[in-house]
Amino acid sequence: KLSKMQNGIVLEIKQLSGSDRHIKGGLCNGKLVFFSSEILNGNYRDVLYQFDEESEFLEKLADYYYTDDNVYEFKNKLYYTVYDTQFNSAWMSTDGTLQETKNLSEIFGISNLSVLKISRDRENLILKNQADVLLFNGINTSLTKIEKESESFAFNYDMDFISYGNAIVFGASNNLNGNELFSSNGYATNLLEDLNHLSGTGFFNPIDLNGKLIFFGNDYDSGAEPFISDGTPAGTHLIKDINVGSGGSVYTNDNPTFFKNGNKLFFRCTDGSGYEPCVTDGTPEGTRKIKKIGDNYYGSVGVDPYFMSLNENEVLFASAMNNNNSSGNYNLWKTDGTPEGTNFVHSVYPEVLSSDLKVKSANINGVAYFVGRENIGSDVGIWKSDGTSVGTQFVKKFTAQNGTVLFPRIIGQNDSKIFILTYHYNVATKNIYVFDTTSNEFSIIGSVGSNLPYFHHHDNKITFLADNKLIIINMDSQQITRSTYSTDSFTEHNFVDFNQCGENLYVHQHNSMYGYSSLYKINDVENSKLDINNDAIQSAACLNSRLLYSSRLINSYPIKQIKITD
Repeated sequence: KLSKMQNGIVLEIKQLSGSDRHIKGGLCNGKLVFFSSEILNGNYRDVLYQFDEESEFLEKLADYYYTDDNVYEFKNKLYYTVYDTQFNSAWMSTDGTLQETKNLSEIFGISNLSVLKISRDRENLILKNQADVLLFNGINTSLTKIEKESESFAFNYDMDFISYGNAIVFGASNNLNGNELFSSNGYATNLLEDLNHLSGTGFFNPIDLNGKLIFFGNDYDSGAEPFISDGTPAGTHLIKDINVGSGGSVYTNDNPTFFKNGNKLFFRCTDGSGYEPCVTDGTPEGTRKIKKIGDNYYGSVGVDPYFMSLNENEVLFASAMNNNNSSGNYNLWKTDGTPEGTNFVHSVYPEVLSSDLKVKSANINGVAYFVGRENIGSDVGIWKSDGTSVGTQFVKKFTAQNGTVLFPRIIGQNDSKIFILTYHYNVATKNIYVFDTTSNEFSIIGSVGSNLPYFHHHDNKITFLADNKLIIINMDSQQITRSTYSTDSFTEHNFVDFNQCGENLYVHQHNSMYGYSSLYKINDVENSKLDINNDAIQSAACLNSRLLYSSRLINSYPIKQIKITD
């Protein structure tokens, strides 16, 4: 129904036939223009109406096979996308009259014309075709071309908070700027830099390197590439276009991340010839694909290259190439960030059990310990490597009483001791082992009934959620304590984030990206669940020993507020 509210009373104006989708639209010269999905001649059609409030006359302007949510209200006109039965798209405009409801490309005589966004000052509509980006002032039919040097474009990413200096830096979207970089000091939140004045920059998986913020961003000319920021507009820019052109060197749907080792960041990227190990030190000269290892289009490293620290200069990683330079199972390689320092180590297959694991290996006196197997068909266990073939050896396999081979996970280390959690979906109990690398002995210190891939390490403590409890392992005393209260019951298949703010550890538990959240606080005095008024938290970071987090109503999007708590 189309209705209006008058003096607190809802009055029905007209029954719309078969409408089952949300109504979208805007005002054109004081008249409501909107879409309604209706059944016409037995088929759903998106019908464009104009409604005159004074006369209460509802006029049908057009109907289309399908329209999406791209509707812009600009200077008394609506601009929107329509599709035919083959899902070929076209942009249209209307002033609320039948005569001025037209195809945008036909109005300007330019093919494949589409709308990117409304400019920040709302004085221009920003348009694009296959070759150019153009400004339209909404008055005449002449368009102004924007030079390439000032163009940029990006996808829409969720918030990703990181502490930087005395502020929180994050990527977010608002109606004025699109998806850009913002900063908050806990009292005010402002735009840090509008790198992409046409649509959005993108900001994801940031990391601090040598006092600078490194992150993956996306601009119109370069695609998704590594960016750098010193917290100022002038100091925020692309580091290097590794894959020259608009293709980008990282595939954002794979959630690419940086692995920090010493003064370098290692990551997976492509220069157009396949995905290989890459490195950056924050400078253009030090940012590159390290070496072409793979002999095919896809490259040699998978979505998770399984980077592991060997020493301050070298990392181990998994490559699908062996020492005969032929593809096969993933094998162990090492690199110092140079082509000549990148070499095959051993045929062991590093087992990437989950790309969500924050801890995948341990390093004791220059020897890396990790989970692996001889080949895909063999049993999984703990391996170690000093970066040489002879020094890469199998350490231990774990089995249950019924003979089932268990999957080990390295969850932390303390001095010469490594803490391991073993599990299998057919075995109810997950044992926690301590591996003394000096004596080469393994001992069980406890067990849990459920397992999560999220662990936090601080002050020689490991914190995680299991059995509806917060569990803390003291790696010095090897004692395990459990919270006196219960956490939420969806612990087996949810997301958990940790933020260490001064003496307080905040544990954020949520069952989906936009669903129910819980927040817990741990320190030496208390271990409690906080009342967050049914907020659904998406991202959080520490700011001057307090927790700053994004908040919205449960099952609501986009995010509405940024809050802070002590």
